[in-house]
Amino acid sequence: MQFELSITLVVDSIDRHLVEGNSIESAAVIPGIFIAWCVNMGLVNPAEFVDVERAVVRLKYREITGGEFLVAALGGELREEHLSNNGVIFARRWYETFLEEASVRLGEMPEPKWSTYEQMSPWLTERLLGRKSGRKKWWRFWS
Repeated sequence: MQFELSITLVVDSIDRHLVEGNSIESAAVIPGIFIAWCVNMGLVNPAEFVDVERAVVRLKYREITGGEFLVAALGGELREEHLSNNGVIFARRWYETFLEEASVRLGEMPEPKWSTYEQMSPWLTERLLGRKSGRKKWWRFWS
C-alpha cells in the first residue's frame, strides 16, 4: 500500500503581516509585490490561475495591485502550488531575504501602489538572473 503525501506549503499570507493598526490592504503589499512579480516573470503555475484569468490580466495591465490580486484571487495566501517549479525554487531560496530587503527599502508601512512594486522588482529580477539587470551593455556581450 502506497501513500501519497501532498503538503501545501504557504510561502506567505496576509495574516503574517497583520499587526495592530495595519489594514488588510497594507498587510497584502509585500506578498502582493512578490506574486505580481512572479506573474510578470512567468514563475506561476498556470493551472492554478484558470479560474482567475481575468484578475491575472487586470494585474498585468496594472488595473489592480499585487496586494489586491493576492486577496481577491488567492484568498490572501500565497502557496507553493501557485508557483511553477522554478518559482518554488526561487521562493525557497530568496523569499525570506526578500522580506528583509523590503523592510529596509519600504519601511514598516509600505504603500499599496505600483511605485512600491517598482522599488522591489529590480531586486527580485537581479536575484533571478544572478546579476545586476540592465548593467551589461549589449556590445559587451562577450565579457
